Amino acid sequence: MIGATAWLAALLTQAWPEVVASVREARIDILLLAWGLSLLALLLTAEQFHLLIVAPGPQSAAGTPRRVTYRLLIFGNIARHVPGRFWGVAYQIAAVRGLIAGSAVVSVNSLLALVHLGLAIVAAAAVLLPALLAPATIAALALGAVLLFVALLRWRNGLSALAARLPQQGRLSLALARTLQQMAKIPTPIILGCVAWGALSWLLYFAAWGYFGQSLSSLAFFEGVRLAALYTLAWLCGFLVVIAPSGLGVREVVFLALTQSYTPEDQILFAAAGRLWLLVNDITTAALAWIFGREAKP
Repeated sequence: MIGATAWLAALLTQAWPEVVASVREARIDILLLAWGLSLLALLLTAEQFHLLIVAPGPQSAAGTPRRVTYRLLIFGNIARHVPGRFWGVAYQIAAVRGLIAGSAVVSVNSLLALVHLGLAIVAAAAVLLPALLAPATIAALALGAVLLFVALLRWRNGLSALAARLPQQGRLSLALARTLQQMAKIPTPIILGCVAWGALSWLLYFAAWGYFGQSLSSLAFFEGVRLAALYTLAWLCGFLVVIAPSGLGVREVVFLALTQSYTPEDQILFAAAGRLWLLVNDITTAALAWIFGREAKP
């Protein structure tokens, strides 16, 4: 991870004059549109979390307002930027202790992660398949979302049986069994809503990258979308390295390896901007959640 970050820093130094020139010539109106779309995509993820956390069930938080559940997700996102992958979930469990069972929080985050991992693969594949044009890409994303929904239902239906086969002793085994049982109780309409909002979120996120490319470089809209797909593959690799804060270093190195056909300036610009963009979004939404949710702490 240290070596990867050092390599990225060296490339950034090399391409710095061109990156600065691109930023100075940026179309501010298009850049603001891209930022707005990315923020909306993040809010749709918060809506997914809300649907899951208030889903009917013995451990649900039915009736909890969105300003509370959104705050819970957004502050958890901020915690992802420290080493380790699980600080966000740990914060959420501590914030709702006594109100919602920890197993319910873990089950919600697990399902949300599965949905986004599945949609990330579907969205990237829909863009990168060379035979697809823009309308077909959207259709492929919709079809992939439907297939993911069906797969999640089949997987959910087997969770209760899996939980029953786990040893009924030991804290870890019992906690895992409770988490699986919570996930098995999430209603089908809630899972459908989660997948639908997630698919729309990824569509907006990719569109934001398209406009971002238009605002900061000479790239066409769909080339920016293609870079978003490649960055998504890099994000997936970074996600697997749990000790790296938000996949730091790993994500950038994989992205640079996947974008060898682009100029070094565009590579560095999008690698650095992709990281900074997500961080700024998390900080912005956290600030808004703190301002508007101070009286609505869980």
